[in-house]
Amino acid sequence: MNRNDLLDLFPAGERKKEDRRIGAEYEKLLVDRKTGLSLPWSGKYGIEAVLKFFCDHFGWEPYEDEGIIIALRRGIQSITLEPGGQFEMSGSPHLTLSEVEAELKNHQEELFALRDSMPIDVHWLGINPKQGISQVNWMPKPRYRTMRRYMPLKGKLGLAMMGLTCTVQSNLDITGEADFAKKMKMGTGIGPLVTALFANSWQFEGQDTGFQSFRAHVWHHTDPDRSGMPRFVFDTDCGYEDYVNWALDVPLYFVKREGKYVDLAGKGTFRDLMAGRVSGHHARPEDWKLHMSTVFPDVRARPFLEFRQADVVPPEGIVALSALWKGIVYDDDACDAAWALVKKQSYDQHLQLSRDVAKDALGASRPNALGTILPLCKELLDISAEGLRREANAGRGDLHDDRHLAVLYEIVQSGETFATRSRNAASSKPK
Repeated sequence: MNRNDLLDLFPAGERKKEDRRIGAEYEKLLVDRKTGLSLPWSGKYGIEAVLKFFCDHFGWEPYEDEGIIIALRRGIQSITLEPGGQFEMSGSPHLTLSEVEAELKNHQEELFALRDSMPIDVHWLGINPKQGISQVNWMPKPRYRTMRRYMPLKGKLGLAMMGLTCTVQSNLDITGEADFAKKMKMGTGIGPLVTALFANSWQFEGQDTGFQSFRAHVWHHTDPDRSGMPRFVFDTDCGYEDYVNWALDVPLYFVKREGKYVDLAGKGTFRDLMAGRVSGHHARPEDWKLHMSTVFPDVRARPFLEFRQADVVPPEGIVALSALWKGIVYDDDACDAAWALVKKQSYDQHLQLSRDVAKDALGASRPNALGTILPLCKELLDISAEGLRREANAGRGDLHDDRHLAVLYEIVQSGETFATRSRNAASSKPK
């Protein structure tokens, strides 16, 4: 491998403005209806049976790894499993938000059919509210063996992240390297505002955690080498080579040889692998692509950009996230305005705000200013709405796409997040 092999990943994600797409990925919890606990892999109503149900009834095709069904595919769509059985839908790349909405509704209908056929409930929450790490039903996906061994060495809540958390993310295209850099900086910088708007995980192990996004708190104690807000995003031009230099120094998890994972966690970085310093292995192009799937920054290049800072929320909020990001990513003026909200913050202030919103969400304090971030979140919604309208006027969206932001406007107007509403509802139930 040479330097060009590492950089070639990025131009593959470049699109002309008129060809840019929007993709949504959303995880959710499938739980036993009686206990509220996650499903095991095997058994009459286990995850394996759920996968077969989707194949038998909805035309999904199984995908195996080392002889185990680990995912389903239907055209460009896929359903994959997170380590604790979290059920992730990865949608097709769409031209319009209406198509994202239609795809979500179809997925919901399939989940309704599952719920009607098996004693299973579907929870759209950022973390399993009842289970602890010791109760996770781990999926037999081969790559997770390495991660389970290595995660506890890097952070006290890494296994909770793997086995219990759920997120919703938006995937958007880039037009070139300058566009990549601009979106990486902006998307990382405003990430805490998005986390606050989508906070939906206040309960863990059956207890009120005192956090609004305990999922975000978990990520702060997962693996600082590969997750969160990398300093290079703010300290460099944040071009393709800057991202590559960062990823080269992220420790390896594994490589694949003859169809099987080889555990290399703790034995060096990808830079070491390229230099032949890792257990006699030599880097291959497919190793780089695999390695790039094991870095978890708040905004990740795949080579399109994944915006990964939100708790999963009820379905009415899923399309809202896609709309929010489309408005501020695909309209250049909106992107500049969104970045202006946070660009004067120091790196330490970005980090601190990221920690603060996990606990206080919209009530988190603004750096170097009186008051909370609530007005910033309202301003961010206005910026996105204007961006969506300009995109529609340019023929790259539908009129009234800003309607998808309505659920977020309700949040900033009331000051009540998904987590706040859920906590209030729980406290009002008769004991």
